[in-house]
Order: sequence, then C-alpha cells, then structure tokens
Amino acid sequence: MLAGVGGIDAALLVIAADEGIMPQTREHLDILDLIGVNHGVVALTKADLVDDEWRAFVAEEVRETLRGTSLSGASIVPVSALAGTGLPELVSALGAVLDHAPVRRDLGRPRMPVDRVFSLAGFGTIVTGTLRDGSLEVGQELEVLPDGLRTRARGLQSHRTKVDVARPGRRVAINLAGVATDDLGRGAVVSLPGVMRPTLAVDVRVRILAGVSRPLPHGALVGFHTGTSETVARVHMLEGDRIEEGATGWVHLRLAHPVAVARDDDFIIRALSPGETLGGGRIVDAHPA
Repeated sequence: MLAGVGGIDAALLVIAADEGIMPQTREHLDILDLIGVNHGVVALTKADLVDDEWRAFVAEEVRETLRGTSLSGASIVPVSALAGTGLPELVSALGAVLDHAPVRRDLGRPRMPVDRVFSLAGFGTIVTGTLRDGSLEVGQELEVLPDGLRTRARGLQSHRTKVDVARPGRRVAINLAGVATDDLGRGAVVSLPGVMRPTLAVDVRVRILAGVSRPLPHGALVGFHTGTSETVARVHMLEGDRIEEGATGWVHLRLAHPVAVARDDDFIIRALSPGETLGGGRIVDAHPA
C-alpha cells in the first residue's frame, strides 16, 4: 500500500463483513489519515455470508472506527461479488466521491514516482506511475532521479490509451528511450531535466500515532516512505528529545539513500523492527541547509 498511497485522490477501504475490522484495516486507515486522504468509500464485502443483524453490527463498528479520522462519515456500501448485490450502489458512491475530489494542479514541474518497470517487445523499457505537478509530452527529454539518467519519452499511455500529452493526476505509462530496465526501479522519479534535485536530508512536520507502542526518540532509525521510494532515516529532533504518542513535532531526517522529493510531499515513517507504522506528515524543506 505504501508504494502508491501518495498518488491517490480517494480511497476504497475494503472490509469483509464476516471478519470485520482487522489490524491491517486499522493500519491502512491510520496511513490514509496521516496523509490527509479525506475522500473515500467503504465496501463491506461478502455481505451475503452474514445475516442482517451481523451486517448492521459490523457497519456500526466501521462508523465508530472512522469517527475522528479523515474518512469520518464515508459511505458504507454492503456488496457481494458472488451475488452481484450492491455493486451498482458502490459504483454510484465512488462516482459521488470523485466528483468532489480535488483537481490535480499543473504547476509546470512534472514528476512521476515510478511504481513499476518492465520491458515490452518492440518498445523497450516502460515505467508506470501517477503523474504529479505538471504535464508530459511525447518526445520530451527526461531525467530519471536520483541517478540523473537522461532519456526521452518515446511514447505515452494514460489508462491504456495512447496520448500525446499526459496530465497531472493521471496514471501514466512512459516508453523510455535508451534506458535498460536494470538501470532503474521502483522509487525512481521521472521528471524534466533540472526540475528536481535528489536530497539526503529533509525537514518535516511529523505526527506520531496515538496507538503506537513507543514515542519517537532523537537518534532513532526509521523506515522513511514517500512517493514510491523507501529508505532508512535517522531522526534528529529540532525541538525536544522525543515526540510522544499522539503528538506532533519538527524533525530533521538524514537519509541513507538519496530521494527526489518536493516541499509538501506526504511521507510515512515506520519502525524497522517490528514493522509498525509510527507516524507521518508533510515535508517542509526538501533541501535543508
């Protein structure tokens, strides 16, 4: 989930009616709340496997869990894939959510965090991701960060349709010229030359989840996830010596590997062992002095 969460406008939270809310459901909801995804729908699946009373009980449990989060008040739609019930209502609910989702702005600095790399016979290397902050055109010179590889957009597809121009907020596939699949992977960022600079440090505003097992101390090593990239980061407090559970603070993160990010990008931090989501927030300075 972490590899693509920063590029979404709305969430479909899937909960099985015969199981109810599971630990992974809570973690997914925590992550959506940390990065401020406030448009979404809950699909209560396998609704045909339970009776009306149990289904109503689980729906109320979901409402209580969503209360106080960024998805508070989200529609809950019981569905059954086998019986086909509830599917038209789910499509309608998703349409209503997307009608109110924010429009991705064109800031003139296109960048696409790569979530998939593959080779296609007759075309060569193709990368996919969600385009942010600007448009890309066929034939444009491109740069792949953090390694600074130079390439060109031989072709573009958006939602399986060939396009001459790809717009921000869309899923995009880029056919890259002169680059092998081994030269890049998930976590790379495709942009225009000179638009972005890799960084080994970021200043952030971070909120630590209320339910974590421990506070975040100065000097801690954490997993840092942003866009489609992940690396290890060392925590340097900019105020105090720790951030308690449920609190927010200013932190300088020193990264083990360079990443290409921008101010206001979302991020998540996780404990290295065990793999527990600790908190998240937004990048305040992508190139601190």
